[in-house]
Amino acid sequence: MQHICFASFRDRVLSSLPFLPKAPKPSSPLPRAAAAAAMDKSMLGDLDGLPEEDKMRMAVMIEQIQIRDSLRMYNSLVERCFTDCVDTFRRKTLDKQEESCVRRCAEKFLKHSMRVGMRFAELNQGVATPD
Repeated sequence: MQHICFASFRDRVLSSLPFLPKAPKPSSPLPRAAAAAAMDKSMLGDLDGLPEEDKMRMAVMIEQIQIRDSLRMYNSLVERCFTDCVDTFRRKTLDKQEESCVRRCAEKFLKHSMRVGMRFAELNQGVATPD
C-alpha cells in the first residue's frame, strides 16, 4: 500500500474542483484597517456607543472568527469527502469514479451548508422583527 500525505491529497482534490473557493491562509491575517473595512457595517451597528479603538478590535475579532469558521467548514468537507470516496491508494491521482464521488460529495455538502445558512438567516430575521 502506498503512503499518501492527507494534506497533499486534500490540496490536489480540492484544486481540481472549480466551484470551490480557495481556503483562506491562516498564516496571513488581515491588517486591522483592512479587516475593519471589509467588515459588514450591520455587524457593528449595535456598537455605535463604543470608541473607535474598541470597534476596530471587535471587527478584527469577528474577522478572525469568520476565517476560523470557513477553515473548519473547508476541513470538514475535505475529511468527509475523502473518507466517503477514497477507499484505496492505487495511484497518485483519483480515478474517474473517485473524482465523480468527490465532486458530488462537495456539491452536496456546499448546497446543504448554504441551505442551513439561509434557514438560519430566516429564523434570525423572524426573531429580530417584533410581531
